[in-house]
Amino acid sequence: MKKLFYCIASVIVTFAIASCSKNEANVVSAGQTNIAFDAKNNTSVFTTTVLPKDILDLSLWSLSVPVDSNGGNTGSATTIKTSVLNSTYTSSYFYTSSDNGVVFWCPTDGATTSPGQGSDHPRTELRETLNWTMAAKGKLQSTLVVNRHPIDTADIIIGQIHCSNTYSGVPFVMLHLKDGIIQVVIKQSLTASIYHKQNLISGISTGTKIYYSIYTNGATIYFNVITTPPGGSSTTSTWQDAVPTAFSSSSVQVHFAAGDYVQEHTPNDGLFPNSTDGGRVTMYNLTITHY
Repeated sequence: MKKLFYCIASVIVTFAIASCSKNEANVVSAGQTNIAFDAKNNTSVFTTTVLPKDILDLSLWSLSVPVDSNGGNTGSATTIKTSVLNSTYTSSYFYTSSDNGVVFWCPTDGATTSPGQGSDHPRTELRETLNWTMAAKGKLQSTLVVNRHPIDTADIIIGQIHCSNTYSGVPFVMLHLKDGIIQVVIKQSLTASIYHKQNLISGISTGTKIYYSIYTNGATIYFNVITTPPGGSSTTSTWQDAVPTAFSSSSVQVHFAAGDYVQEHTPNDGLFPNSTDGGRVTMYNLTITHY
């Protein structure tokens, strides 16, 4: 029976790879496992039959993936619209895990959102579709595990408040896992490189479960982080900082972002789309609340 199953599974995989067109990702089923083959990236991803939308509420999000419209890494990163995310979307950059999470994979040589202009780092990251001002108040919460980070730069942004529209190129609040430390970075100016930085929890090993919340009431930004290593006890840290005057203006719109924003870029390594260096984050919960 086992030999028969493996033979059938092999045939299914072969058929899936052969039937993929140049610019699509096909998903076929073998028992309780989906085999997703991304023709652009020449990779197969094995997932459960559960889709990302079945685990995370994606109704308020779009997704940036680090591949351009031609399947390369030199153009602008692709945005997956909300309607597609909430249909049957899965890919080698965004798929479900065997422990009921959603995996975000981002290679260091991936395409960036605004090459040569704004961000010079790739990301597989969810972006809130609502633009709001700090006066609107909001809270972002997530539970995740960072499974791996880039080899040379152990730094991934896992949560953000980012500027929108007129100031879309301006980062605002960033929550990093950097060199095993959860670090908050808050930009103080729309134009100058002035930041407040605060380390919250250190000594975080790969595989540690991380819960975080970023909440603002319009005047203050509050952070709550709880880390739980495998087989260990939890550590909690909280911190707060005032909303900088520059970002409290009614003319400055913002949005939440969450996922796997690696802080390294190696676009000329010659390995894309088969690179193995990058960041991988598995997310188990994600919620947004506006008050």
